[in-house]
Amino acid sequence: VENGHPIAIQHLDENPLVESIRGSLESRNVQSMMGVPLQVRGKVIGVILVSSNQADNEFNIKLAETVAGQIAGAIENVRLFKEEQQQRQIAESLRYVATILNSSLDQKTILKEVLKQLGQVIQYDSVGVFLQENNFLVLSSGLGLDMTHAGKQIAINGENPTVGHCFKTKQSFVIADVSDSKWKLWSNHRPIRGWMGAPFLIGNEAIGVIAVESFKVGVYGEKEAQILQIFANQAAIAIQNARFFAQIQKTNQRFTDELAFAQQIQQSLLPPPYFAWPELEVICYNIAAREVGGDFYQYEKLASTLHPLISRYVLAVGDVSGKGVSAALLMVACLSQLNDSLSLDLSPTERLGYLDKVISPYTKPRHQNCAMCYVEIEIRNQELRITNEELRITNEESPVIRNSQFVISDSLLHTINAGCIPPYIKRTDGSVEWSEIGGFALGQGLGAEVGYQEISLPLSKGDIIILVSDGVIEANNSDGKMIGFEEFKQIVLDGPTSSAAEMMAHLQFEVVSFMGDAEPHDDLTIIVAQLL
Repeated sequence: VENGHPIAIQHLDENPLVESIRGSLESRNVQSMMGVPLQVRGKVIGVILVSSNQADNEFNIKLAETVAGQIAGAIENVRLFKEEQQQRQIAESLRYVATILNSSLDQKTILKEVLKQLGQVIQYDSVGVFLQENNFLVLSSGLGLDMTHAGKQIAINGENPTVGHCFKTKQSFVIADVSDSKWKLWSNHRPIRGWMGAPFLIGNEAIGVIAVESFKVGVYGEKEAQILQIFANQAAIAIQNARFFAQIQKTNQRFTDELAFAQQIQQSLLPPPYFAWPELEVICYNIAAREVGGDFYQYEKLASTLHPLISRYVLAVGDVSGKGVSAALLMVACLSQLNDSLSLDLSPTERLGYLDKVISPYTKPRHQNCAMCYVEIEIRNQELRITNEELRITNEESPVIRNSQFVISDSLLHTINAGCIPPYIKRTDGSVEWSEIGGFALGQGLGAEVGYQEISLPLSKGDIIILVSDGVIEANNSDGKMIGFEEFKQIVLDGPTSSAAEMMAHLQFEVVSFMGDAEPHDDLTIIVAQLL
């Protein structure tokens, strides 16, 4: 925890670090142990301890660090989700309190209500609210006044004996009898006799002044000034809240506009949601849990290196760990690297190993990764009639050559999975196949080191291939129930085989119906492709 680095101890009986727990270790016959920190963005949030009953045990620290990174990321996601829920609850509580204190967070509405409520406790013939704007106090609202004067400014450092005096001294001020004729300007030219003002105070700072006027002499005194000041203090909070709310709304609108623009840019980086070649139809669905997300999809026709009459297509679903803007930025880097790799003549396993390396500089510093399911579809033209030997000469490295059951008129699906969800295959006879195949997520460097497994399955015309991100499988309803692998497989079983578009519509409807009113916790991405 202190150093943020793993530690392996092969001889516990010789190491002073474990002196305080030696008795507990000996009771369990622990001879060696390893500790690996759980880190999120460079901060240690916990430790994994692994013990062995054998001395000199060779611990795989690199693998343990990879596992620790995955666990730490999962723990952080849970904590962020709980924190988000807590913050929302706090915001809702604050809004409720604000509703009790104020009928509105709109400043004009608040000022109107302030003056109406004041009339219930203090008699006045006219009242004005002056709010600070730079070096001036500006008449913002009033009752009984000639409101053609609205917006009129009084210099704070001027010679005004009333409003300016209240603001600068931060104290209420009473004039029992006003004889100055200039006061006629403030109440429809009717003579003002009594005047009283109080500053709007936030802490020890004045933000304005409320002034009441009467046609009678001596109606205001110390008691009325105390009531006005108490009322002004409460009103100041409401006014300040309204200002904060207006600022928050303005900031939120700016963020909303920027996120909407970012969402447009992110969506523009993805290929169109629908495309059809003569041999393959593809339809895609992608929606972020927030304004932007870390999911992405890609499809492309590759230049075939096997034979001129063999078409090769790529389908891929990616899922960057984390949420929101940080995941979206990393998603752009991962998608860019995937697109660049498609110009390289690589086998599926070579491509995933290559991506694991080139994505690592983006993911490792933040302890993130990119899960990806990558498939290549080989479609052979019916006119192609060549022997296995001829195909071997064309490309000796093709995985189809190593399959003694290879039928030249069939198509093949090659699947590589890097920590994502393997594809579902809906056959024309209505059956569904799903193969469990795993591998390390991209961007950790371990997949390139140990390699990726590839499985190949035959395809026929009409077969439908479905790729999804884990947000689909892990989608929850309002009761906290998760769709899960088997439930989603049943959804696919119940789906049509008539077209990719109809299957996509079926999947979307079933997933959305399952979730109901529950808020999505993760991005949702689906690819449906059908051989034509």
